[in-house]
Amino acid sequence: MDMLSSIWNLLVTEDELLTKIVTAPTVIVEAWLAYLLIFYTFKLPYSHKTKKTYILFLSSISLITEFLIPEPYNAFLNYLIIFLFIKLLFK
Repeated sequence: MDMLSSIWNLLVTEDELLTKIVTAPTVIVEAWLAYLLIFYTFKLPYSHKTKKTYILFLSSISLITEFLIPEPYNAFLNYLIIFLFIKLLFK
């Protein structure tokens, strides 16, 4: 019975670091979907090079801010970086 209790506690107890590690690959999917949303909505010209650059840069920045900056502030910083990067990429 003690073993079942230990397993249950392990399953239901949230580990913040483990959660961040498991959800890290979803950042790439999020960057790709944001790319599609922005570029198809505003009908911006793009190439495969700009697509790869945008997704890699945004994924990297999102992962860095996720681990270094507390939760509500990293989202605001990510939105600011997205806006500035699109302006820079298509200037």
